[in-house]
This record gives sequence, C-alpha cells and structure tokens, in this order.
Amino acid sequence: MSIYEKQRRYALPAAYYAVRLREFSMTAHAHDRCEIMYVSRGECMISSGGSEYPLRERQFIFLDEDVPHCLHIATGRPCTMLNLEFSCRPSPPGTDLRELVENSAGFRAFLARREPLLVATDTGKAGYALKDLIGALEDRAAPDRYLQNLLFLRALLEVAKCPTREERAADMPHIGKALRFIGENLFEDLSVGAVAAHVGLNATYLQTLFSRRFGCGIMAYINGQRLDHACFLLKNSDSSIVDIAFRLGYNSRQHFGYLFQRRYGMSPGHYRSLQGQDMTVSTGIYQLEADPDGKFSPVALK
Repeated sequence: MSIYEKQRRYALPAAYYAVRLREFSMTAHAHDRCEIMYVSRGECMISSGGSEYPLRERQFIFLDEDVPHCLHIATGRPCTMLNLEFSCRPSPPGTDLRELVENSAGFRAFLARREPLLVATDTGKAGYALKDLIGALEDRAAPDRYLQNLLFLRALLEVAKCPTREERAADMPHIGKALRFIGENLFEDLSVGAVAAHVGLNATYLQTLFSRRFGCGIMAYINGQRLDHACFLLKNSDSSIVDIAFRLGYNSRQHFGYLFQRRYGMSPGHYRSLQGQDMTVSTGIYQLEADPDGKFSPVALK
C-alpha cells in the first residue's frame, strides 16, 4: 500500500515500537505497508536488493511497500531503534494525508521522489516526533485519536524534511561556504540575503539547507553562535556586559540580555557570577573557526 499512490491518502499505523536490541538478525522479508526504522542510539545494518545500508545514530531508512529487506545488529554493538509501520488506504480509517500534501512543499517534494527506499539523516526533530507518536499509539487505556492524527502528520512532516545521504553530500560545499562567511563576519550586520548572495544560492533554499543541517534558520543560527561567543567572553574577559553586547553586534544591552536569558535561562550577569573566573586579564585577539558540525570556537591569534 504505497504512500506514493494519490488515491491512497489515508495512513493507518499497523505496527510500532521502541526497542533496544543487543544483537539481531532476520531473513529478508517485505510488507504490504510502509516502514520507518530510526536509530536513536548505536548502529545497525539494513540489507535490501543486494545492497547494504549502515545506519548510525539519528539516521533512518524509509521503505515503501513490498521492498524486501532485513535488519542486522552485530553482537556487542547494541542498537536502540524506533520503528513505525503504516498502510496507506483509499478510504478511512486512518490519518488523512491531504492536509500535508496541500500545505507542505517539503512533503510534496518527498512524494515526488517516489523512492521505494531512502536513507536520511535527522537534522531536526524527526526522532522526537516518532517517539511522541509511538508513545501516543501505545496508550491503549485512553487513546486520543485526534492527538494521534496530529502526531502522525508531524512525524511524516519531520521525516520528509530530512536530507538523504546524496543531498547532504551535495549540500556540504554550500553549507561550508556559508559557515566561513558567517565566521568571518559574525559580529557585522549580517542578513539572510547577504549570506545567500555570498554563497550564490536562493535565500529560501539556503534557509532550507540550514534548517535541515542545524534545525534552525540562518539568523537563529547566527544569533546562537554570537551568544555562545558571549559565554566565552563572559568567562574569560573583563569586558563589561554592555561592551560585550555591542561587540557582538547587538544594539542594546536589553536586547542582548533578553536573547541570552531565553537561550540559557539566566541573565549574562548571573552567568558570569557562576563561572568563578578571575576577570583581571583581557582575552587578547581571537578569530573564530568552524568545526564540521558548524560550531565556532575561538582560536587565539599570535
């Protein structure tokens, strides 16, 4: 019961579980329904059609109907998995997928692929969405069908947003170029348009790449990096909070304090007081360098 058939718009969960397996091996089999196998911890191997697909933490495989596959978990390498199987039917009962098709460009793009098997990486909240859905489905005592429908739509929406291995490989040069530009201009008056123009991509598409990779938009990412650097300065410099705010590109201490409180749950002053650092020595001059995960770290210049 393929998810790609337009007339089969009602999705009905058929099997679901969260399980930790110390070792496991099965013979090849297929279902007349779709399946999502998500690795929340550890690693496993999926075999299908003569190919092997290794899955690590925060990766998952989507299988459409009638795709032969088998799961292998090596001895001594336990794996915690979330699993969801669902059929797609032409009529109720089930969750009507029409709302997703009509309102989500990401889900429409997912359907347009018509891939019987795809491996993707969770760069957002797909794992949380699947966990919440499975938890709701397992509540047999007082099932809330409306909540289950909402969580099912959310899970499919999050899954559809996740980039495949091929997309991640193609997108990394653009992400890397954007990160270098942001690192070099982090404390300047940056905008989404400026970053996109430097990379040479449409701003909306670059926003999508950041959302997939980091779970947030470009400006949210920039603000997060600025605030992380603020923590470094609060711990390791004698600069005033006002000076730090303006140095990082914020036009007022109040705005800086509001964003800092929202991110870390405390004011900049309280954060500094908890560090117990001697603030008598200036930090000198630093540049920021990004690691492969997009995290900027200060590196002292000689």
